[in-house]
Amino acid sequence: MPSIQQNNTLVIDIGGGSTKIVYGANNTIEYQQTFPTGTVVTKEKFQLTKKISTSEVVALQKKVKHLITKGFQY
Repeated sequence: MPSIQQNNTLVIDIGGGSTKIVYGANNTIEYQQTFPTGTVVTKEKFQLTKKISTSEVVALQKKVKHLITKGFQY
């Protein structure tokens, strides 16, 4: 794995069951948060079809906004 020599780094790991956000500065983890939603969980919860309807997009947008707002209040 290559070394990260930057001062600030943001990593977003979207998995099947969760999504993790890690922020680091000067080789130190400053913030990390795991959200209990990933690709598989989201697909099952919203019962997504191959073609996503407008109402499904709106519902997903609300869910993501809620998770980000909740997760970043520290």
